Amino acid sequence: MIPRIRTLRPYVGLAAILGVAGALRCYRLGDAGQNLYYAAGVRSMLDSWHNFFYVAVEPGGTIMVDKPPLGLWLEAAAATLFGFHYWVLAVPQVVAGLVAVLVTFFVARSAYGVRVGLLAAAVLAVMPMSVVSARNNSFDTVTMLLTLLAASALLHGLSKQRLRWLAVSALLLGLGFNTKMSEAFLPLPAFAACYVLTCRAGRRQQILGAGLFCSILVVVSLSWVTAVGLTPAQSRPVVYNGRGNSIWALTFEYNGLNRIIGQRPQPHLRGDAAPAGISNPELNAAAHTPAPGPQRLLSGKLGTQIGWFLPLSLLGLVFAWRRRSATWHPREHDLLWGTWFVTGFLYFSVAAFALPQYLEAMAAPTAILAALGVSELPGLMCQRRNWTLSGIVGLAIYAGWLMAPAANSLAFAYAALAFAILALVAVALGRLRRAPAAALRAAGAIAALFVIFVGPFAWSIATVASPPTGSATRYPVAGPRSYRDYPAAPGGDQPGSASQRDPVLAYLESRSRRLPGGFLVATERSLYGNAARYVLTTNRPVLTFDVFGGDGNLAAATLSRLVTEGNLRFLELPVEGPWTDPGTSLGHWFLGTCIDITTPALIPVGGETHLYDCAGASVAGTSS
Repeated sequence: MIPRIRTLRPYVGLAAILGVAGALRCYRLGDAGQNLYYAAGVRSMLDSWHNFFYVAVEPGGTIMVDKPPLGLWLEAAAATLFGFHYWVLAVPQVVAGLVAVLVTFFVARSAYGVRVGLLAAAVLAVMPMSVVSARNNSFDTVTMLLTLLAASALLHGLSKQRLRWLAVSALLLGLGFNTKMSEAFLPLPAFAACYVLTCRAGRRQQILGAGLFCSILVVVSLSWVTAVGLTPAQSRPVVYNGRGNSIWALTFEYNGLNRIIGQRPQPHLRGDAAPAGISNPELNAAAHTPAPGPQRLLSGKLGTQIGWFLPLSLLGLVFAWRRRSATWHPREHDLLWGTWFVTGFLYFSVAAFALPQYLEAMAAPTAILAALGVSELPGLMCQRRNWTLSGIVGLAIYAGWLMAPAANSLAFAYAALAFAILALVAVALGRLRRAPAAALRAAGAIAALFVIFVGPFAWSIATVASPPTGSATRYPVAGPRSYRDYPAAPGGDQPGSASQRDPVLAYLESRSRRLPGGFLVATERSLYGNAARYVLTTNRPVLTFDVFGGDGNLAAATLSRLVTEGNLRFLELPVEGPWTDPGTSLGHWFLGTCIDITTPALIPVGGETHLYDCAGASVAGTSS
């Protein structure tokens, strides 16, 4: 009976960790806030297979989401099963987050033992970025799970010397690319280093395995991109943020190189004034993260997402390096997790475009290495007690510093940290007075775990307890609401809020014609502004100026045709922009056709956009 209890004990601990992870990811999920841009895409994808395959942003199928399809397909499948609700959109991420915790346990246990496996699962369960990402529909958590499964398959293939596991690894990594494109390739250098340096097969078998892996990876990764690229432009939606309406530019430029150098993707027909509070909408989040540098992941809005565990991950990296064999053939796990972690740390230290949610790409190696670092603390306590105690106290001080911007909301966490520090002091004094060693070890371990977990756990609880508002629904950030809210951006609120039933929408609904191919309104932007909100509230086609790719002549011709056909009547645009320049074809058409019908009762927001009626007398008469 006793051996059976000992066998089951780790799984009891794992069940408790999964329970905590599930509570953090599921509690008040309906209030979590979702990315309305992606949500509008899912809503539109449910209308037709054409919209589904090409991930169209709006029901008219004029423009596609600037991401690959797999994450959105999963959300559309969930909406088909459970109905279209905003909490349903996050279900695939919640499931992926819980499965990732489970996989992390088994992967870490296979290399480092049960203790490290449980610690790694616990780190991932409470990591603030993993919690908030799993509660959002931005599908970074799905990408993280796919890369973690790919890593597990690679390690299994190397240990068993089976090519089929390399094929599975490449397949999973390719699916990750079809979820968030280049984000899924962050561990690719680690995969390559692990394979080259630890594969024990003969040279011919190594070359065959590498060729198989690369072939499957390329074919799977580029399958959907190639299908879109081979489709005639007139038979598919416009590629949003793909220069020249090119899916290849979207893939390798906007979602690839531009993430590092931060350049604008392509010209747009934009108003002279950006939405209130946003100086550069395309790179909005860059203004809310620290400047590039090695300190970036340890401070500010990135530090509070993952920085709590980075010192321990660095400690685990040191121990992983010391575990290499004398012949300099590192163990597969040590090399894979270490290289993946270093790659992620370096990338996010220099990337110009670093949204907090992107840190999910390095969550798994951070958790495993942090667990390895924690597992080595008892040994360090025996060898270098004073240095180890000082380091743990330093971690407590660092955690307190990270929590400082939201100190008023986290008084309980500061109390727990103070208790842990006092316990560590008591352990040190007890050693000086030669107290029982077993009691000291237990007290020291509990105090150390408090120091390590209380900060991120409190930060995650604060995230769950206070639903986001405004643009925080678009870019998920963990922490109390007062800390994580971005400046207000039009369309950032939840579709269920009172602002959705505004006078503009009621006016448009009552006066726009419901014709096949007809549009509720034309707006300036797909990602920002009210386009997504209008789609979600009415499920009506909404035309955005993004479909014209900066071509004013095309915009003038298209808008003129739609208005003449009776398929478009209203435009919601900023007061100043290319459409107000009489020297252009767009400006000539707009100024000669459209009338500003804005009134304080109709559009109460401070003059950011105005509503224009572009219908002729005959159209106006039939649609009023």
